[in-house]
Amino acid sequence: RVDIALLAPNANAVAIKDGHTDVFAKIINKGGVKDYHSLMMAKKDSGIKSFDDVKNNPGKYSFSYGRTLSNFGTLLPQYFFFHHKIDPYEHFKLVEHNDYIPIIEKLFNGDLDIVISDTTYVCNDLFDKASTRKDDCRFLKSFSEEQLNKISILWKSPPIVMNTLAYKRSLDD
Repeated sequence: RVDIALLAPNANAVAIKDGHTDVFAKIINKGGVKDYHSLMMAKKDSGIKSFDDVKNNPGKYSFSYGRTLSNFGTLLPQYFFFHHKIDPYEHFKLVEHNDYIPIIEKLFNGDLDIVISDTTYVCNDLFDKASTRKDDCRFLKSFSEEQLNKISILWKSPPIVMNTLAYKRSLDD
């Protein structure tokens, strides 16, 4: 039996929806960032300048979601596509799911045209000018700032709350 838990965003949403859990603390990283965003990205030299380029060219581009059960990697992008009346499996010439670092490697190598990642991996200070220091960004250990500056953002989600600490409501009893 679990009374208090550290929950990832997806688990947090499910637990709150079920009505048996309350959040009492949110995780804030060293740079003071308390949320993050899902990002749809392409290389700047790809010719893809905006989401409209993607939307208006069905069958032209390859695409990869992030991890299958990830909020930022799959769930939010699926909602975004649904809102734009796009079925990715019909719209793109190739659809994959990849882990965080391989997805960007495939973008840099030209194996994929459009990918999903998030600001905790691509780094808030490069795209948001947020207060996150570069040494706090896990992703920069794998890619140089020069490489990351070759990425353009086609879409950015609303904020996603970082992990939370929650407790079971029955503890009040």
